Amino acid sequence: MHAKFWRRDSLRDLEWIAGRGDEADSENWNSAMERSKKLWQEQRKGVEGIAMKPDLVAVMDAALSKASWDVRKGQLENEAFTLCHGDFHPFNVMWMEAGRVVLYDWEMVSIGSPGQELGQYMMNVDVGIRQSLEKKLVKSYYDELITSGVDESDFAYKDLWKEYVSGGAGKWIFLLPVLIAFCPKPMAQWFCDQMTSFFQDHGLTEENAPQPRM
Repeated sequence: MHAKFWRRDSLRDLEWIAGRGDEADSENWNSAMERSKKLWQEQRKGVEGIAMKPDLVAVMDAALSKASWDVRKGQLENEAFTLCHGDFHPFNVMWMEAGRVVLYDWEMVSIGSPGQELGQYMMNVDVGIRQSLEKKLVKSYYDELITSGVDESDFAYKDLWKEYVSGGAGKWIFLLPVLIAFCPKPMAQWFCDQMTSFFQDHGLTEENAPQPRM
């Protein structure tokens, strides 16, 4: 799917899709970010039943403080983009007979980063499995992307890996306050632990924290 819609400018003509980069998109993005930041300002003080490590809090603080529509618009205009599911995680994937894969729950479909989608998905995977397989799986995805027609000179593997880390982390930084607010505490704790491990494994700190993504 990512290769099929790679850098397809006609996606921006769809009024219902996020990531177009226009005024309405800006309003929606800023509204969503303000909601996430407002929730976090209360949560960062501590939530009963949820243990958040100081490193996680520091990265969240730094990242959310960087939220800028101008930066995001620049990313949408200048970086590789494609059609993205927008809520890509294992429970939105159905494995059918004969190896057929079906994605459902397209409510958050958008124009965006393929690496971000991979990062979002892999942070939903058991930490040990992610740690042992993520490099192999991201490289496998990249090889398939090139085989499917994306020009290697247009999108290097290092660009995909950078987006896997910063884009995936940015998506989860945006989502975490909402998840803490509305998920059962054991589930919210799991999300916190998943993010903490991912940040540690990829050297994300308050100094280099990426800005949040939608």
